Amino acid sequence: MTFRAGNDHVSLLPVQLQSFAQQSTQIALPWTVIGLGAGGGKIADAFANIRNRNNQPVYPTLAINSYLGDLTALNHIPENHRLGLIGYENGCGHSPYKGYQALNDARNKDRVWEKINAVSASSQAIWLAASLGGGTGTGGIGELITWAAYTQKPIGAILTLPRRGNLEELGNALDALAPIYNDLLGPEPDRPLKSLIIVDNEKVYQDYLVDKAAGQVPDGMDWMTYANTKLAHILHELNVIPTGASDVNFDPEDFRKVLFSGGSVTFAKQLVRADATFGDHQLKNEVLSTVVGGNVLASGFDFETGVIAGAVCLMVPENSRVANVNSLEVVSDELKTQFPGLRACLQQGYTMWDSKNHMLIYSIMSLNTLPERGQYLKVEHEAMRTEQEALLNRRAMTRIEHTGGASAPRHVAPFAGFPANGPAVSPFSTFPANNSPFMSKPETQPMVYQPIEPPVYPTPSRPNPFAELLINKKSRMME
Repeated sequence: MTFRAGNDHVSLLPVQLQSFAQQSTQIALPWTVIGLGAGGGKIADAFANIRNRNNQPVYPTLAINSYLGDLTALNHIPENHRLGLIGYENGCGHSPYKGYQALNDARNKDRVWEKINAVSASSQAIWLAASLGGGTGTGGIGELITWAAYTQKPIGAILTLPRRGNLEELGNALDALAPIYNDLLGPEPDRPLKSLIIVDNEKVYQDYLVDKAAGQVPDGMDWMTYANTKLAHILHELNVIPTGASDVNFDPEDFRKVLFSGGSVTFAKQLVRADATFGDHQLKNEVLSTVVGGNVLASGFDFETGVIAGAVCLMVPENSRVANVNSLEVVSDELKTQFPGLRACLQQGYTMWDSKNHMLIYSIMSLNTLPERGQYLKVEHEAMRTEQEALLNRRAMTRIEHTGGASAPRHVAPFAGFPANGPAVSPFSTFPANNSPFMSKPETQPMVYQPIEPPVYPTPSRPNPFAELLINKKSRMME
């Protein structure tokens, strides 16, 4: 089968779905996308916008959230696939602990589990999406991963890292990412997460600014929609390629094997002009350039020592000599020399499309390390915390001295806080009521809430970037 390119004026606009993926009626791996929280819901909504020729959604989707306003704002997920968390309709206010409570609330647990089962019934894999840094998604994503594993389908997570500059969001993201990476991700049977896609919002925002300045972003598209659309489109294009036919196939099982190999997964894509002079040496260099520098969602991967599985897929011009069995062997030898981990698992293939002069190069790499920003998220957080502490200390040293004149205040009554039952109606009451701040009375003891203890996971057996992290996760989440 030859994929149709539509015309030979092929472009690689960042958010454009390639025409071969638009026109195909087949996918290699049917999956469901479930979004938790506001950010996760928007990612799922981007997948819900991918339609077949009959204008039906290609992928089943589900959005789970506390704040109902975020669910209402979704554009493509069906109404009956939007699940609000009872008792938390006003949101979780960037509190991961509240997000964890909302998901585990007795009014919600069974509803969520039943909906996951129903929506994913016809799928062969499940993606769980969340934006790290907030409340609902950050606090509940680890729990949702373990629940979804009971479907006995491969589970992948799509997690976004917040942009730089917000200490609270960085701390929330760090506390959520550490146990997921350390304790849940891996190829071992007792680890429920088989694939982790990190979306670095700082990188995609900077990419957005560059592409927008170059006129490559549709008018009115914001950077979040840009990021989510790029993610959904490249995954869908990769899911279509294995359905084509050629002398060297990249089949659906090859795709599944790499995608759910138990590592941190990155995708790259590059459009190359391939004329009659294009040879094996140039193909080898273009593939290497794509793998190392063409990553769409994050950057700074240690391919040399961290890669555990990978795949390279080529969309080559019809009836051309750009790629064949021999040229793929040249590429394979070079990749295995540069990245020894690929000797364990490297899948390759090419498929024809009816572009005359252009070739698309796709790569998927699975690694046992995080992208650079995820790897050093603790360092970034500590640097920002030190900066904030310095600002607070500077504020404490900048007292304002009055002139000492007749109008200067002689005394300001100290404020000792409100009693347990709240403030008075007014601090100026002539006859204080029982709840007045000016009436001495025994303090009422506030109700003590017994928090739900988060699950305890086994100590990881592999090196990780968070081994020295000394953060009291529970106390941070309750702040």
